[in-house]
Amino acid sequence: MADDNQHADDLLKELDAARARVRNLEERLGLPSSDTSAFWTSVVQAEKYRAIARNLPRSVILLYDSHLRILLAEGPEIEAIGYTREDFEGKLLSEITPPEIQPDLQDARHAAERGDPFATEFSYRGHLYLLQASPIFDVADN
Repeated sequence: MADDNQHADDLLKELDAARARVRNLEERLGLPSSDTSAFWTSVVQAEKYRAIARNLPRSVILLYDSHLRILLAEGPEIEAIGYTREDFEGKLLSEITPPEIQPDLQDARHAAERGDPFATEFSYRGHLYLLQASPIFDVADN
C-alpha cells in the first residue's frame, strides 16, 4: 500500500507540473485559463477517487453519469472477479453487470438520484457483496 500511495503522490506531482506548463502556454498564447481549469479539476478528482479505491480492501468504486455510463472504475476487487477497469469505463452499467444484480443496481441508482444513501447485499460468483450508493456532486453540483 505504501508503494501505491507513493505512486499516487508521484502522479499528482507530475500532474501539477503539467498544469503549470499548460498555464504557461495559455499565458504565452493569450488564452483564458478557465478553458482548461474544469478539465484539470476533474482529472485531479478522478485520481483522488482512484487512490481511495486502491486502498480499500475488497472494494470497487464506480462513478457514473446521469446516463449510467461508467466514468471511473477502480479497486482491488475488479481484478479479483476477473475484470480490468477498462472493461468498465466508458460502458453503460447495464452492459457489464449480470442480469441477476440489475434490480439492486436500479434501486441504488434511484436512491442516489433522490439524494438518499442506499445499501443492500447481493451474491455474485460465490461471494457476498455489500452495495452502497450515494450521490457525489462535482464543484458545479452536477
